[in-house]
Amino acid sequence: MEWGKIKTMFIYLFLVLNIVLASIYGYVVYKNQTELYQEKDEIVKSIQNEKIEIIEPLIKKDSLGYVNATIKSLAVPKEIKDNISYELETDNGIESLIVTLEKPITNINEKSYRDLLSNYSLTQIDKNAQFYFEGYDEKNKVIIFRQVIDSLVIYDNENATLKFYVDGNGDIKKYSYSILDSFQFEKTETIISHTQAVYSLYHNNLVPSNSRVTSVLGYYTRISKLSNQVLIPVWKIEVTHELSTETYYIDAINNKVLEQS
Repeated sequence: MEWGKIKTMFIYLFLVLNIVLASIYGYVVYKNQTELYQEKDEIVKSIQNEKIEIIEPLIKKDSLGYVNATIKSLAVPKEIKDNISYELETDNGIESLIVTLEKPITNINEKSYRDLLSNYSLTQIDKNAQFYFEGYDEKNKVIIFRQVIDSLVIYDNENATLKFYVDGNGDIKKYSYSILDSFQFEKTETIISHTQAVYSLYHNNLVPSNSRVTSVLGYYTRISKLSNQVLIPVWKIEVTHELSTETYYIDAINNKVLEQS
């Protein structure tokens, strides 16, 4: 009888203890969420007061995962046309195929040069690779395209880049490219929103007053010289203030700054 009473008492004690612990846990979670919401509200008000403009991104996703890829081995085509020459070049550990044409694809002064090069990249480079126009580096006279997977750009990776070179007459008769392939998509995870990424930068005093902030979802590689690449989902955040622009690559899964330029 005594042992039965003691056992019953212990059961009640454990029940009471579990209720107390659950109450404490619930209070802590509630307190943390309340503080988080209050901090968020303060940041939102501060951003509005400091006249910081945050532009909505064109592409939004709730979840993404890491992507494993390999650098594609390039080779000079077996059948070479008379008006085209090929050369394999390795520069700083990155292999590229350089193609030189006798006749220009287009001229940089043509209004439609961007569309013409985009179409050329779809039909003449690699049927399994897609590229996105990034911009024209007027100083170095190079037009840069970045490789795309699932509508998202692979940023700042020389192994996933197509470059068109502009000569002294503005003609484009030469280009080079490197490609990633054999993509393997890992399990998707919830990613942060573009506003969360911007709020983190603002919290760390990286977004000054009267700034204009743009956000684009894509992929980024910390080490781009390895044959096997791990592509990290990122928010590419550009903070423009007065005449300067700072670029940040934010890990969209862990909300960490991977690179600043």
